Amino acid sequence: MAVTVGVIGPAAAGPAAAAPQDPVVHCPSQDLQTAINSAPAGGTLRVDGTCVGNFTIAKSLTVIGGKSAALDGGGTFNPAVTITGSDSQVRLKSLTITHHVANTGGGIYNVGGVVTLDGATVSANASNTGGGIYNTSGGKLTLNGSTVRDNTSAVTGGGGIYNGSGSTVALNRSNVSHNGTPGGGGGILNLGTLTLQDSTVGDNTATNGGGINNFGTAKLFRSTVQGNYAAQHGGGIFNNGGGSVTLDHSTVLENWAIHGTGGGINNATGGTVALLHSTFRQNQPNHCAPLDNIPGCNG
Repeated sequence: MAVTVGVIGPAAAGPAAAAPQDPVVHCPSQDLQTAINSAPAGGTLRVDGTCVGNFTIAKSLTVIGGKSAALDGGGTFNPAVTITGSDSQVRLKSLTITHHVANTGGGIYNVGGVVTLDGATVSANASNTGGGIYNTSGGKLTLNGSTVRDNTSAVTGGGGIYNGSGSTVALNRSNVSHNGTPGGGGGILNLGTLTLQDSTVGDNTATNGGGINNFGTAKLFRSTVQGNYAAQHGGGIFNNGGGSVTLDHSTVLENWAIHGTGGGINNATGGTVALLHSTFRQNQPNHCAPLDNIPGCNG
């Protein structure tokens, strides 16, 4: 009698397990700080609505905003987001950070973390130093497609961004505009390393360095410094003694040094400015000052 032996294959696979979903914090009914504290290091939170208060991140974390998501301080005294720890890698995406008042860093106060802003807006914040963002203690800050606008530094400077000594700021396809300070650097006050690529610093105001006040190393590539005002020197850029500025395929135009010189750039004694395929137009009262220490500037 013939015997037929069947081959038993692997059991049919059941429905694929659904991928775990990132937690969603629905503000203001849920507390964002509680969710931050509970999130695992390296995790992701999603945010809907307007989260009111001040928030601290002391771990690696990604926070992604939904439509019209905002971190709103309501004028409370402390930075909107404080980031601490050299091991903290924090990504803030599609968020508006606004209406915060602080001593340092109205919108973001980064103390040594590695922070990336993707499609984010830091606006209408105020502090004594670094109205929008204060980056310090070796912090590394990158802005991708982001905006820093309408922030105010009441004392020292850095209306939009303050970058401390030994710290790094890189702007890619980003905009720093309509920020102000009675100190130096209406848009950016840089004491560390600053890099701009395909970015704009425009319509900022300060006493010196309406757009950028540089003490460290600043490199601008395919970027624009436009429409900034300094009450004294360096409408677009003020480069302090010991500072280094490189403009590569960049444009400096329509900036004003109202009661001083260097409508486009003022380079203090001991500073260095390198101009590579860059353009100056319609700066007042002149493009560069003094002419003898900015090679290639035509007046």
